[in-house]
Amino acid sequence: MANEAHFLFLFLVMLSAMHFVAAHDRRRLSNTISRGSSLTPTGNSSWLSPSGLFAFGFFPQGHNRYGVGIILAGLATNKTVVWTANRDYPPVSDNVTLRFTKDGRLVLQQQSQEIIWQISHQNVSSASILDSGNFVLYDCENKIIWQSFDEPTDTILPGQILSEDQELSSRISESDFSTGIFRLKLQFHSNLVLYPANTVDRSFNSYWSTNVPAGVLYDVTTLNLNPDGHLFLLRQGSFVEATRPYILANLTQGFNEKQRLYVVKFDFDGILRLYSLSLDGKGKGSSVVWESSKNRCDPKGLCGLNGYCTLTDDDDDPKCLCPGGFNYVSPGNRNEGCERNYTVHCGSNKERTIQYSMTQLQHTWWENDPDSVEQMRSKEECEAACLEDCECEAALYKDGDCKKLSLPLRYGRSSMNDSTVAFIKWALPPPGNMTKNSKDKLVVPVLAAGSGGGLALMLVFLVIVYCGVRQHQRVKNKKLKENFFERNGGIILQQLLYQSESILDRARIYTEEELKKATNNFNESNVIGQGGYGVVYKGVIADKVYAIKKSKVVDRSQVDQFVNEVIILWQINHPNVVKLLGCCLETPVPLLVYEFVTNNTLFHHLHDEGLASSIPWTMRLKIATETAGALAHLHSAPVHIIHRDIKSANILLEDGYSVKVSDFGVSRLFSPQETHLATLVQGTFGYIDPEYFHSGILTQKSDVYSFGVVLAELLTGAKVVSFLREEKDRNLGMYFLSKLEEDRLYTILEPRVRNEGNAVQLEGAAEIAKKCLSIEGAKRPTMMEVAEELAELRELTIDDHLCVEVDYKYCHV
Repeated sequence: MANEAHFLFLFLVMLSAMHFVAAHDRRRLSNTISRGSSLTPTGNSSWLSPSGLFAFGFFPQGHNRYGVGIILAGLATNKTVVWTANRDYPPVSDNVTLRFTKDGRLVLQQQSQEIIWQISHQNVSSASILDSGNFVLYDCENKIIWQSFDEPTDTILPGQILSEDQELSSRISESDFSTGIFRLKLQFHSNLVLYPANTVDRSFNSYWSTNVPAGVLYDVTTLNLNPDGHLFLLRQGSFVEATRPYILANLTQGFNEKQRLYVVKFDFDGILRLYSLSLDGKGKGSSVVWESSKNRCDPKGLCGLNGYCTLTDDDDDPKCLCPGGFNYVSPGNRNEGCERNYTVHCGSNKERTIQYSMTQLQHTWWENDPDSVEQMRSKEECEAACLEDCECEAALYKDGDCKKLSLPLRYGRSSMNDSTVAFIKWALPPPGNMTKNSKDKLVVPVLAAGSGGGLALMLVFLVIVYCGVRQHQRVKNKKLKENFFERNGGIILQQLLYQSESILDRARIYTEEELKKATNNFNESNVIGQGGYGVVYKGVIADKVYAIKKSKVVDRSQVDQFVNEVIILWQINHPNVVKLLGCCLETPVPLLVYEFVTNNTLFHHLHDEGLASSIPWTMRLKIATETAGALAHLHSAPVHIIHRDIKSANILLEDGYSVKVSDFGVSRLFSPQETHLATLVQGTFGYIDPEYFHSGILTQKSDVYSFGVVLAELLTGAKVVSFLREEKDRNLGMYFLSKLEEDRLYTILEPRVRNEGNAVQLEGAAEIAKKCLSIEGAKRPTMMEVAEELAELRELTIDDHLCVEVDYKYCHV
């Protein structure tokens, strides 16, 4: 009974949100925007929603400059911008026009007719700005083709849903709507997380999350905002295991106030807030009713590299400061961080002509991964250890631990509630160049030394101690690397390598220092990809570019299997499989070195904005054929290899669209006598074989199903999971099969594919995808059969592109 009541409550919550959106959708015909309409900044500057609450058009952004977006126009005291178009383009002057053209494009152009930006989709019939704040484009059947709700910037409105893997980005400032320095992401199956911009999705970088338990692979989580201000995460199962939706986490419980509009904003200071806005001018015009953090220093990266954040005593405003020896990168914008005011490095100071001192900062810390951690009895001992260590640029002392750090310093904070003491090394000016003012600024007192002999003995003693400490640290680090090497299977791997000269010619075991140098110490600017099984960096070794992957942590009970898999992957020699060239085992997590592929991923070319429809049909067929051939080769190798994570993001493309199948992080090996393996279900949502998902039994036919999804992607250009499709069709595999069942293949083909392909090839490829997507694995073809059928389709030479009458209605507009 309790479960039924809970489900009824959730049903009413969802019904309320759907009614809010649907009610405005029914009213949209009263202010339909027709093709041929236009706006100018100083004339008719916006199109209003039916009630006048929202407007789409120009808004002021500085003196005689304008932006384009969606504005809360109906509030007397608040003209909040809730969505911006092309937000990173500079504000425009008043000599521009926003046109809804006769061919259905939304174009911003100058008087010279030069196009600044545009939204372009096929078969657009009309547009409308709804009372929900959603700007939509319709086809001639009044179906939504595009909507601003699917491309949020920094705001969520009631009825708007943030789907998995979608992001919000903060703005730069209250008046600058360009992409700022923070991002919000709803991760697959789990958490809503806040990060600094341009960082990888690691817990080290996050500064706030909902901390909910991760779901199973086919769970779908969304962030929802109801009209009453109820902000919550909703989780439900997919077509494979349809479970009743349930609230995963309530960020707010909702509010009883009437005549209020609730808006979620990811503010420029990196904090997520829920605002309550007055609709009738009564009461407080705008108030914050919930926020992700009360402490405005919590957002990581607020003060840039080397800076640190502290709160002012009077109003708790955050203030960014630089430690001694550093200056602001941009004095006018302290969020950009700090840089050293000297450039001396260890190797250039062998004569010790430059003296160093330490700035001490109480209650201050940075969150770098330490170069080393040592137990010390006092903060003075920690300070001295860093001062004498040429490689140490800063140190943190707390509870007996001395952490030595290298620059740049990340995520600095200062708080009286923390006992950490920070020491920052900086260079003293040469004695001959010291002015009176610079002498006054020295914070470290100069100690008078004793006379000749005593001083000499003291120096000798200090040198001996220093050399001993350095030698001890070198031995300690060497021993640590040896332990990692042995624990990761390095000794076994070396033995196997020397037993096989053919592998030895192609494979190499790298040192950690080599790969650190290649990637600029694994700098985040070198990150070229990331996923659930590792982060990939671009690295340069001996003037040649490589892809270096920080892999998942190896299961210590399966070291022999890991080593065996590395040996097998080293032996793969196929033109359409990315080559594994080496590894490093001196680190806690093994590093794998692959050949570098130049032209990004198939996912990038199919789905990134501005690249959709960029691949011709002939190249799509080539990509499908080469991918199938690569998988067939893996399945038929002496030791069979099942990839287990085939998806468009793991299909790399070279120039000319040649395929390189990549990412064997979860691959499994089979002996020729084995037909299946019971294993933990792994893979990517939307691509996983339903039979494997239910049973946990992995076979080669699991790869076949995933390939079928990729083939459907190539044919339709559609995303593998889309909340724009009906719930039963959200998964591309099911959507594709249902359309084939209805004999409506040509209605879902990407326009370029439909226009360039011929009927025999298109229907043949669709039939292959259909067989691959069979729910029963036994009914699917082998990858060898798939590769042969696709190769035959490529060899067809048919002059007429579309040799069949397409039985569906085009929206000719």
